This record gives sequence, structure tokens and C-alpha cells, in this order.
Amino acid sequence: FTLPTPLNDSKGTVSDIITVSASTSDGASPSAQSRKINVTGGAGTLKSGDFIKFSNHTKVYMLTIDTNLDGSSVDAVHLYPPLIKSVSGATITYDNVQIKAVPVEKAFEYSIGVANEIVWEQQFREVV
Repeated sequence: FTLPTPLNDSKGTVSDIITVSASTSDGASPSAQSRKINVTGGAGTLKSGDFIKFSNHTKVYMLTIDTNLDGSSVDAVHLYPPLIKSVSGATITYDNVQIKAVPVEKAFEYSIGVANEIVWEQQFREVV
């Protein structure tokens, strides 16, 4: 099940290919459990709350701080949750990020609101 989301495009002005750099002196290692990584390439901005995905695995991450990309230097990207694996050399998808998910339970809740609108609620978990 792929969750559609209105937040599927970056809220910033980002464009071009963004690639994860190797570990650098500022400690932004692209290894498992990192919350900050360095990237090169790209232009414009990535905004806090944007979803991103790496080319070497399917986990979706959320940015926690705005990042200005100038395309010619190394920039830091802060994300949550921590990385589940190393992403050194991977490219980043920042538009049309799809989240694959399955229901946590079979049960769901619904109610009938104003103007007979149905409000539906169910919990999902991401498939990695």
C-alpha cells in the first residue's frame, strides 16, 4: 500500500541531483544511526518537514532543519529518524517521495461529522 500525501514535493526550491558525501571533519558521517549527513550538488533549499529517500534503501526520512544548497560546496542535512544504514554515495529523492505502509491492525474507527462527512482513522506502519 503506498500512501499518497499532499507533502510529496519539497516545500523549498531544490533542484538537480543531490549526492551524499563521505564522512568529513565536522562529524557528519553517512553511517547507520547518523542524524546529520553531508551532501553535495543540488541547488536551492530543502525545508524542515520535507520527506527524503535515499537511492540505496526505501526508508523515508524527514528533514529537521532547513538546508541551503549552493551546488558547489558540502552542505549539512539534518534528518529524523536516524539512518538505518550507511548512505555514502547515495543520491537523494526529494520530490514524489512515496511511503509504503501496511495497516497496524485490522480495526479502524470512523465517525460522521458535519454535512454527513465521514472521518476515517486507521494506524499504519512504514514498510522498509
